Amino acid sequence: MLKQILLNIVAFLLCFCLLSSCHHSGESTMTSSTKFSDSIFHALSDIGATAKTPASKARQIEDLYLSAPPSNRKFIAQRIFDTLFFIAYVHPDNSILDFFKQQGNSNNDYPVTKLYALFNAVSYFLYINQQSDSGMLYLEKAKKYESQFNDTLYKSYYTLYAQALMQKENYREAADYYLKTIAIAEKLKDSAAIIGNYGNLSVVYSQMDNYERALPIEKKCLDYYSAHGNNAYAFIGNTSIARTYYNMDNTDSAFYYYSKALALHDSGVNNPSVEIILYTNLGEIYSIKGDLKKAVYYFDLCKAPLQMMGSNEQQMIFTIYSSYAYAAKYQDASRNIKALQNAIDTFTQQNNLMYVRDGYFNLYSIAQMQHRPEDAMKYYRQFDSTGKILSSEHNNRYIAELQTKYETQKKETQIQLQQKELQRKSLFNQMLLVLLLAIVTGTAFIVTRERLKRKRKEAEQQQRFTNQLLARGEAERSRVARDLHDGLSQELLLLKNQVSSGGNIQPEKIDNIINEVRTISHNIHPVMLDQIGLKESILHICEQLMNTEQLFISTDIQYHNELSKEKELQLFRIIQEALNNIVKYASAHAAKIHICKNENIFITSIQDNGKGFDVAEALRGKSSFGLQSIIERSKSMNGKALILSDNGGTIIKIEIPL
Repeated sequence: MLKQILLNIVAFLLCFCLLSSCHHSGESTMTSSTKFSDSIFHALSDIGATAKTPASKARQIEDLYLSAPPSNRKFIAQRIFDTLFFIAYVHPDNSILDFFKQQGNSNNDYPVTKLYALFNAVSYFLYINQQSDSGMLYLEKAKKYESQFNDTLYKSYYTLYAQALMQKENYREAADYYLKTIAIAEKLKDSAAIIGNYGNLSVVYSQMDNYERALPIEKKCLDYYSAHGNNAYAFIGNTSIARTYYNMDNTDSAFYYYSKALALHDSGVNNPSVEIILYTNLGEIYSIKGDLKKAVYYFDLCKAPLQMMGSNEQQMIFTIYSSYAYAAKYQDASRNIKALQNAIDTFTQQNNLMYVRDGYFNLYSIAQMQHRPEDAMKYYRQFDSTGKILSSEHNNRYIAELQTKYETQKKETQIQLQQKELQRKSLFNQMLLVLLLAIVTGTAFIVTRERLKRKRKEAEQQQRFTNQLLARGEAERSRVARDLHDGLSQELLLLKNQVSSGGNIQPEKIDNIINEVRTISHNIHPVMLDQIGLKESILHICEQLMNTEQLFISTDIQYHNELSKEKELQLFRIIQEALNNIVKYASAHAAKIHICKNENIFITSIQDNGKGFDVAEALRGKSSFGLQSIIERSKSMNGKALILSDNGGTIIKIEIPL
């Protein structure tokens, strides 16, 4: 039910959008403007108390803003714009969008005010109208004033840009922008923005069907909102978690969180957008379970919020999922069938095949209920063929994504080759200059002495690495001996005593011994490397780290068994060491592993967006064993390792000749 999940996303992201808006930096706190601002906000409160309709309230607030002198509007713009957006979200009103557009096109002398207006226009396009292209257009207008951006404005810009990318189903790039936003929020110590954007990141995982990664983040967000007594956002969080559990086929947990959402609504929490999702989801679930009485009950509850702010598309979605329950209750499906067929025709024209498929399934179910086998067979065939097309389209999108990634990587490789060529020419010119200077000044003796010193230093580093390697080996042997003596030996001794005394041997104890042997064996040598191969082993350790650490790891592995088993082991250990270093020291949010073959060179790169370090200083330090092991393992394969790092992150590149 992709569209309903999208509605869930919109509601959840709106939480962060509204939370973060109150943290914009501006000039509204200037001491000289306090008296003026107080009088305006007094008037704003009076309007809220006396306005009879949302539309009249919006008009009065706009008039209040425009009545202020242009030089003073900058002190109240943020508060006025946010208030208007809240009104529009609950009661969509395009005149408010027109007001944001007008203010975004004016205020050239007050660029921060202009940016407030443009960001609110983008929010309207994305969260209310679901128009990502228009949102992108206004973000481009805002980008022209990037010189005025501070961290807070960048935070808002990245959040809106990520939402637009998500609506365009560009989930990977959306995740990157959410990670950028989280980094800024951490810098600003803005806990609300941090938790809100983690919520957005969980939505990205849900859209990619990775519910196992989405769920713990959603729960973390819900805990935050509950701890702060924010029932409005807790209502959204409970509904989101319930839907995730349902997608994971965990109906019991889904109903638990649905009941918490219903309890919050009964306590007075209202959000028509979330209510549409909540009631339609529950109606759909009970309809599938065959409890048509409850299904109709929740579908009936959905009608009020649908009438209040539901779009034509939401009305058609409601028709698709409620038609069978209403037909079964009233035993008169003629109206439902006609509305259902109209919805199917509309979604067919929009190429929204998921709803076409579900619509045909409900037509099939109604025909079955009415004992019309010929129609039932016809609808089932259409349901089946649409499902196959949908599956094929999913595969085609995946192939297209891989093709895009390939083309991007190809361009990056060309750029790198050009840069290397420029570096080669530059290096040649520098060497020529050094040579000429050496001839003129007679510094050959100094060059020779420095070369000897460097070799001596490299020899010392090699000796230190060898000593560390021997020490590590002895420590590893001691650990294995300890594990065998303290764990496995004791377990076997207990088992022997039980056998000697004629006692019953519990299978669980034998399983514990087997598992301990496997653990010790795995620590000595990665058995899975022999069993599942290099690529799958790398993916396995990446998945393990993503499940245990707050680290998003993307992979692009093009490997076709070019390396021997010995080299596979060395490369696997290098990647292991690099990932462990990222987790321990880098404070990174994301990492990328890329493996490919370029002519006769096998290239591996491990990159992160962490805080970086001084490579030369780290290699000189006493605790450089990890980096030295990467370099030495590369040399053992006749390859070379390049380690580059700055405050934007670290990249380790391994080149192995084939």
